Amino acid sequence: MSEQTELTITNSEADTLCPSENTDMKKNKKGSGKAAKIIGISALCAAAAAGAFAGGSVYFFKMIVPRETTVPLPFKEDAASAELRRKREGKAREWIRANGGKDIFTRSHDGLQLRAQLIPAAEESDKYVILMHGYRGSAEHDFGPMLPFYHEQGFNILLPDLRAHGQSEGKYVGLGYTDHDDLLKWIDYLTFRHNDCSIYLHGLSAGAAAVMMASGELLPSQVKGAIADSGFSTLTEELHYCFAHFLHVRAHAMVRAISAITKKKAGYSFADSDCLKALAKTSLPLLFIHGGADTLVPPYMADKCYNACASEDKDMLFIEGAPHIESYSTEPAAYEKALKEFFERTSQ
Repeated sequence: MSEQTELTITNSEADTLCPSENTDMKKNKKGSGKAAKIIGISALCAAAAAGAFAGGSVYFFKMIVPRETTVPLPFKEDAASAELRRKREGKAREWIRANGGKDIFTRSHDGLQLRAQLIPAAEESDKYVILMHGYRGSAEHDFGPMLPFYHEQGFNILLPDLRAHGQSEGKYVGLGYTDHDDLLKWIDYLTFRHNDCSIYLHGLSAGAAAVMMASGELLPSQVKGAIADSGFSTLTEELHYCFAHFLHVRAHAMVRAISAITKKKAGYSFADSDCLKALAKTSLPLLFIHGGADTLVPPYMADKCYNACASEDKDMLFIEGAPHIESYSTEPAAYEKALKEFFERTSQ
């Protein structure tokens, strides 16, 4: 049997035996190596970008939606505004106590205990107004200056704490959408106890969004009209605007990602909070109010809401120079005149 031998060929011998073919192989190896490096770097960059995007989505979700958050909003309140807020809230609390305000409670559709303050009219009255405050706000601050006016008009005043605000339960804020469901519960609370009452709805900012969305529902006949002050058109459009105006970025994909997290955590998506869709179905009389110096919800959104509103009885009050939710404080006489005319026209 012949002995097996191992045949080895050195690189130089290979070049001699097959020079052109071996050179091409070397070039291909070098090219493949470069391509592999490029693909690897691209994959790492893509992974890093995806991680940063996912991290950014979670960051902004934590800023916007949970009740308890350590992530600051981009439009931080300055010291002077914070002091004004504390004084206004304190003054409103004193007024509420002095006028017999008491706590009442109801349950949301998802089992949360919701709290409101009920201030009785000075004299017996079947007129009620439900005042819905804004995002990260309070009934005392947002409606404090307006409370004496409503009392003088003979209204019983219901001041709910929105879910995840004040003494109402909730881990996540409603951003108008779940707030409108909660508003329907407060309407049921009043009509069950006061069948012959008349009810007006008045909301500021996210509270206005809740009012507008509720207006598109099948409401009991006791609800006579609604006032939407500083309300946004859709939550998605509002967030696109805020990212562009305050952070100077176009964040459509980011908003969709935050919405997906909100859907999983809080049970609703940003697309659900759509005032235009609701207004297209309403027949309820509506008064829209907006400030000309509103940089949080731009005035053009009020025009969109007004134009979308299908009600045959609708009106608009525009207050030049008024910041967000400060139209009443800016021009109280004009605001009160518009409200009185609205009540006179719709109370029949």
